Amino acid sequence: MALRRFADESIWVEAPDSPAPSAEGGHARKRQNRMSDAALRCSVEQESTVMLVRVDGPLTPRTAPILRATVFDCLSSQPKLIVADVSAMNVEDDIVLTVLPALARHAAAWPGAGLALGAPGHRLAAALDRMAVCRYVPVFSTVEQAVAAAADPIPCRAINETLRPTPAALATGRSMVAWACAAWNVPAVAETARVIMTELLANAVRHARTPVDVRVSLRQRHLHLSVHDRSPAPARLTGPDHDHDPAGRGLLVVEALAAAWGNTPTAEGKVVWATLMCPPGTGTQA
Repeated sequence: MALRRFADESIWVEAPDSPAPSAEGGHARKRQNRMSDAALRCSVEQESTVMLVRVDGPLTPRTAPILRATVFDCLSSQPKLIVADVSAMNVEDDIVLTVLPALARHAAAWPGAGLALGAPGHRLAAALDRMAVCRYVPVFSTVEQAVAAAADPIPCRAINETLRPTPAALATGRSMVAWACAAWNVPAVAETARVIMTELLANAVRHARTPVDVRVSLRQRHLHLSVHDRSPAPARLTGPDHDHDPAGRGLLVVEALAAAWGNTPTAEGKVVWATLMCPPGTGTQA
Protein backbone atom coordinates (compact mmCIF):
# COMPACT_ATOMS: atom_id res chain seq x y z
CA MET A 1 0.00 0.00 0.00
CA ALA A 2 1.20 3.53 -0.74
CA LEU A 3 0.17 6.83 0.81
CA ARG A 4 -1.21 9.48 -1.47
CA ARG A 5 -1.45 13.10 -0.35
CA PHE A 6 -4.18 15.48 -1.42
CA ALA A 7 -3.54 19.18 -1.96
CA ASP A 8 -4.32 19.75 1.72
CA GLU A 9 -1.27 18.33 3.49
CA SER A 10 -3.43 17.16 6.39
CA ILE A 11 -5.40 14.78 4.17
CA TRP A 12 -3.79 11.50 3.23
CA VAL A 13 -5.33 8.38 1.81
CA GLU A 14 -3.88 4.95 1.33
CA ALA A 15 -3.79 3.98 -2.31
CA PRO A 16 -3.72 0.27 -3.16
CA ASP A 17 -0.82 -1.17 -5.08
CA SER A 18 -1.53 -2.61 -8.50
CA PRO A 19 -4.00 -5.48 -8.05
CA ALA A 20 -2.75 -8.99 -8.54
CA PRO A 21 -4.02 -10.96 -11.56
CA SER A 22 -7.29 -12.72 -10.78
CA ALA A 23 -9.16 -15.71 -12.11
CA GLU A 24 -11.31 -13.23 -14.03
CA GLY A 25 -8.38 -12.54 -16.33
CA GLY A 26 -7.83 -8.95 -15.26
CA HIS A 27 -11.50 -7.87 -15.27
CA ALA A 28 -11.30 -6.83 -11.59
CA ARG A 29 -8.46 -4.46 -12.44
CA LYS A 30 -10.43 -3.04 -15.35
CA ARG A 31 -13.45 -2.41 -13.14
CA GLN A 32 -11.26 -0.64 -10.59
CA ASN A 33 -9.63 1.50 -13.29
CA ARG A 34 -12.99 2.45 -14.79
CA MET A 35 -14.16 3.57 -11.36
CA SER A 36 -10.98 5.60 -10.79
CA ASP A 37 -11.44 7.34 -14.13
CA ALA A 38 -15.14 8.10 -13.60
CA ALA A 39 -16.09 11.64 -12.70
CA LEU A 40 -17.36 12.76 -9.32
CA ARG A 41 -20.05 15.40 -9.69
CA CYS A 42 -20.93 17.85 -6.94
CA SER A 43 -23.84 20.29 -7.16
CA VAL A 44 -24.60 22.87 -4.49
CA GLU A 45 -27.90 24.24 -3.22
CA GLN A 46 -28.37 26.77 -0.42
CA GLU A 47 -31.21 26.85 2.07
CA SER A 48 -30.82 29.75 4.48
CA THR A 49 -27.75 28.90 6.60
CA VAL A 50 -27.38 25.37 5.18
CA MET A 51 -25.37 24.45 2.08
CA LEU A 52 -26.53 21.19 0.50
CA VAL A 53 -23.91 19.38 -1.60
CA ARG A 54 -25.25 16.56 -3.75
CA VAL A 55 -22.43 14.10 -4.48
CA ASP A 56 -22.81 11.74 -7.43
CA GLY A 57 -20.22 9.18 -8.49
CA PRO A 58 -17.17 7.40 -7.12
CA LEU A 59 -15.10 8.87 -4.29
CA THR A 60 -11.51 7.80 -5.01
CA PRO A 61 -8.03 9.24 -4.36
CA ARG A 62 -8.30 10.80 -7.83
CA THR A 63 -11.74 12.38 -7.31
CA ALA A 64 -11.60 13.30 -3.62
CA PRO A 65 -10.04 16.72 -4.36
CA ILE A 66 -13.25 17.58 -6.26
CA LEU A 67 -15.28 17.06 -3.09
CA ARG A 68 -12.68 18.92 -1.06
CA ALA A 69 -12.74 21.93 -3.41
CA THR A 70 -16.55 22.00 -3.38
CA VAL A 71 -16.71 21.97 0.43
CA PHE A 72 -14.04 24.66 0.68
CA ASP A 73 -15.97 26.85 -1.76
CA CYS A 74 -19.09 26.39 0.39
CA LEU A 75 -17.13 27.38 3.49
CA SER A 76 -16.30 30.73 1.88
CA SER A 77 -20.00 31.60 2.36
CA GLN A 78 -19.58 30.75 6.06
CA PRO A 79 -22.71 28.63 6.44
CA LYS A 80 -23.92 27.14 9.69
CA LEU A 81 -23.97 23.61 8.26
CA ILE A 82 -22.89 21.76 5.14
CA VAL A 83 -24.92 18.65 4.35
CA ALA A 84 -23.53 16.17 1.84
CA ASP A 85 -26.21 14.12 0.11
CA VAL A 86 -24.23 10.91 -0.45
CA SER A 87 -27.12 8.76 -1.70
CA ALA A 88 -25.46 8.56 -5.13
CA MET A 89 -21.85 8.38 -3.90
CA ASN A 90 -19.93 5.10 -3.83
CA VAL A 91 -16.47 3.99 -2.73
CA GLU A 92 -14.32 1.04 -3.69
CA ASP A 93 -11.64 1.50 -1.02
CA ASP A 94 -12.76 2.47 2.49
CA ILE A 95 -9.57 4.42 3.23
CA VAL A 96 -10.61 7.31 0.96
CA LEU A 97 -13.38 8.09 3.46
CA THR A 98 -10.75 9.63 5.75
CA VAL A 99 -11.18 12.79 3.70
CA LEU A 100 -14.55 13.35 5.43
CA PRO A 101 -13.28 13.76 9.03
CA ALA A 102 -10.48 15.98 7.70
CA LEU A 103 -13.02 18.24 6.01
CA ALA A 104 -15.14 18.28 9.18
CA ARG A 105 -12.12 19.39 11.23
CA HIS A 106 -11.40 22.20 8.78
CA ALA A 107 -15.02 23.38 8.82
CA ALA A 108 -15.05 23.36 12.62
CA ALA A 109 -11.81 25.36 12.84
CA TRP A 110 -13.13 27.92 10.35
CA PRO A 111 -15.79 29.19 10.07
CA GLY A 112 -17.14 27.06 12.91
CA ALA A 113 -19.50 25.21 10.57
CA GLY A 114 -20.74 21.66 10.85
CA LEU A 115 -20.52 18.89 8.26
CA ALA A 116 -23.13 16.13 8.08
CA LEU A 117 -23.86 13.26 5.71
CA GLY A 118 -27.32 12.29 4.54
CA ALA A 119 -28.89 9.23 2.93
CA PRO A 120 -25.92 6.86 2.51
CA GLY A 121 -26.71 3.57 0.78
CA HIS A 122 -26.26 0.29 2.64
CA ARG A 123 -22.74 -0.37 1.29
CA LEU A 124 -21.58 3.18 1.97
CA ALA A 125 -23.13 3.18 5.45
CA ALA A 126 -21.26 -0.02 6.27
CA ALA A 127 -17.99 1.50 5.02
CA LEU A 128 -18.56 4.66 7.08
CA ASP A 129 -19.08 2.47 10.13
CA ARG A 130 -15.94 0.40 9.47
CA MET A 131 -13.84 3.57 9.19
CA ALA A 132 -15.47 5.10 12.30
CA VAL A 133 -16.35 8.21 10.28
CA CYS A 134 -19.57 8.48 12.32
CA ARG A 135 -17.49 9.42 15.38
CA TYR A 136 -16.44 12.65 13.71
CA VAL A 137 -19.13 13.37 11.08
CA PRO A 138 -22.85 12.97 11.91
CA VAL A 139 -24.58 10.55 9.52
CA PHE A 140 -28.37 10.71 9.00
CA SER A 141 -30.59 8.22 7.23
CA THR A 142 -32.19 10.99 5.15
CA VAL A 143 -31.08 14.34 3.81
CA GLU A 144 -34.06 16.02 5.48
CA GLN A 145 -32.92 14.80 8.90
CA ALA A 146 -29.41 16.10 8.24
CA VAL A 147 -30.71 19.54 7.18
CA ALA A 148 -32.92 19.66 10.27
CA ALA A 149 -29.77 19.43 12.42
CA ALA A 150 -29.16 23.09 11.58
CA ALA A 151 -32.25 23.96 13.60
CA ASP A 152 -30.29 23.39 16.81
CA PRO A 153 -29.83 26.80 18.46
CA ILE A 154 -26.15 27.65 17.96
CA PRO A 155 -26.08 31.46 18.05
CA CYS A 156 -23.85 33.23 15.58
CA ARG A 157 -23.18 36.94 15.39
CA ALA A 158 -21.26 38.47 12.51
CA ILE A 159 -20.28 41.71 10.81
CA ASN A 160 -18.99 42.04 7.24
CA GLU A 161 -17.33 44.73 5.19
CA THR A 162 -15.83 44.89 1.69
CA LEU A 163 -12.66 46.99 1.64
CA ARG A 164 -10.30 48.30 -0.99
CA PRO A 165 -6.69 47.04 -0.85
CA THR A 166 -5.22 50.18 0.68
CA PRO A 167 -3.44 50.84 3.98
CA ALA A 168 -6.68 52.37 5.29
CA ALA A 169 -8.19 48.88 5.27
CA LEU A 170 -6.03 47.92 8.24
CA ALA A 171 -7.52 50.64 10.44
CA THR A 172 -11.04 49.74 9.33
CA GLY A 173 -10.43 46.08 10.15
CA ARG A 174 -9.15 46.95 13.61
CA SER A 175 -12.22 49.10 14.22
CA MET A 176 -14.51 46.23 13.18
CA VAL A 177 -12.81 43.92 15.66
CA ALA A 178 -12.94 46.48 18.47
CA TRP A 179 -16.66 47.10 17.93
CA ALA A 180 -17.49 43.38 17.73
CA CYS A 181 -15.53 42.44 20.85
CA ALA A 182 -17.23 45.20 22.84
CA ALA A 183 -20.73 44.47 21.52
CA TRP A 184 -20.39 40.72 22.05
CA ASN A 185 -18.72 40.97 25.46
CA VAL A 186 -15.40 39.31 24.62
CA PRO A 187 -12.96 42.04 25.73
CA ALA A 188 -10.32 39.51 26.82
CA VAL A 189 -9.44 38.68 23.20
CA ALA A 190 -9.97 42.15 21.73
CA GLU A 191 -6.33 43.26 21.57
CA THR A 192 -5.11 39.91 20.23
CA ALA A 193 -7.88 39.92 17.63
CA ARG A 194 -6.93 43.44 16.54
CA VAL A 195 -3.32 42.38 16.00
CA ILE A 196 -4.37 39.28 14.04
CA MET A 197 -6.78 41.21 11.83
CA THR A 198 -4.06 43.77 11.12
CA GLU A 199 -1.75 41.00 9.90
CA LEU A 200 -4.42 39.28 7.82
CA LEU A 201 -5.29 42.53 6.07
CA ALA A 202 -1.65 43.61 5.69
CA ASN A 203 -0.94 40.30 3.97
CA ALA A 204 -3.88 40.78 1.58
CA VAL A 205 -3.05 44.42 0.81
CA ARG A 206 0.61 43.65 0.20
CA HIS A 207 0.31 40.42 -1.79
CA ALA A 208 -3.22 39.92 -3.16
CA ARG A 209 -3.86 43.56 -4.08
CA THR A 210 -7.57 42.94 -4.70
CA PRO A 211 -10.73 44.06 -2.90
CA VAL A 212 -11.25 42.00 0.26
CA ASP A 213 -14.32 40.77 2.14
CA VAL A 214 -13.65 41.08 5.87
CA ARG A 215 -15.74 39.17 8.38
CA VAL A 216 -15.73 38.96 12.17
CA SER A 217 -18.04 36.37 13.71
CA LEU A 218 -18.69 34.73 17.07
CA ARG A 219 -20.02 31.19 17.43
CA GLN A 220 -20.28 29.97 20.99
CA ARG A 221 -16.77 30.69 22.42
CA HIS A 222 -14.97 30.94 19.07
CA LEU A 223 -14.16 34.32 17.55
CA HIS A 224 -13.52 33.90 13.82
CA LEU A 225 -11.62 36.46 11.73
CA SER A 226 -11.38 36.12 7.97
CA VAL A 227 -10.20 38.01 4.90
CA HIS A 228 -11.41 36.82 1.48
CA ASP A 229 -9.30 38.14 -1.41
CA ARG A 230 -9.45 37.41 -5.15
CA SER A 231 -5.94 36.01 -5.55
CA PRO A 232 -5.52 32.22 -5.93
CA ALA A 233 -1.94 32.37 -4.60
CA PRO A 234 -1.91 30.65 -1.18
CA ALA A 235 -0.90 32.60 1.89
CA ARG A 236 2.49 31.48 3.19
CA LEU A 237 4.43 32.00 6.37
CA THR A 238 7.16 34.60 5.78
CA GLY A 239 9.19 36.99 7.87
CA PRO A 240 8.79 40.77 7.87
CA ASP A 241 9.71 42.74 4.79
CA HIS A 242 12.07 44.75 6.98
CA ASP A 243 12.56 45.35 10.67
CA HIS A 244 10.83 48.73 10.76
CA ASP A 245 7.62 47.79 8.94
CA PRO A 246 4.86 47.91 11.60
CA ALA A 247 2.61 45.72 9.42
CA GLY A 248 5.37 43.41 8.27
CA ARG A 249 5.43 40.88 11.05
CA GLY A 250 3.41 38.64 8.82
CA LEU A 251 1.50 35.45 9.31
CA LEU A 252 4.08 34.24 11.82
CA VAL A 253 2.32 36.51 14.30
CA VAL A 254 -1.05 35.00 13.36
CA GLU A 255 0.32 31.51 13.88
CA ALA A 256 1.71 32.46 17.28
CA LEU A 257 -1.45 34.15 18.58
CA ALA A 258 -4.36 32.23 17.08
CA ALA A 259 -5.85 28.99 18.38
CA ALA A 260 -6.04 27.94 14.72
CA TRP A 261 -5.49 29.59 11.37
CA GLY A 262 -5.43 28.56 7.76
CA ASN A 263 -5.87 29.26 4.10
CA THR A 264 -9.00 28.02 2.30
CA PRO A 265 -9.03 28.17 -1.53
CA THR A 266 -12.28 29.26 -3.18
CA ALA A 267 -13.55 29.57 -6.73
CA GLU A 268 -12.81 33.32 -6.58
CA GLY A 269 -9.50 33.33 -4.71
CA LYS A 270 -8.92 32.33 -1.10
CA VAL A 271 -9.93 33.00 2.48
CA VAL A 272 -7.20 33.49 5.07
CA TRP A 273 -8.70 33.02 8.52
CA ALA A 274 -7.89 32.76 12.19
CA THR A 275 -9.81 31.60 15.25
CA LEU A 276 -9.50 32.69 18.88
CA MET A 277 -10.97 30.90 21.89
CA CYS A 278 -12.83 33.22 24.24
CA PRO A 279 -12.71 32.66 28.02
CA PRO A 280 -15.62 30.81 29.68
CA GLY A 281 -18.54 33.00 30.65
CA THR A 282 -17.98 35.53 27.86
CA GLY A 283 -19.76 35.94 24.57
CA THR A 284 -23.08 37.35 25.78
CA GLN A 285 -24.35 40.60 24.41
CA ALA A 286 -23.42 43.58 26.56
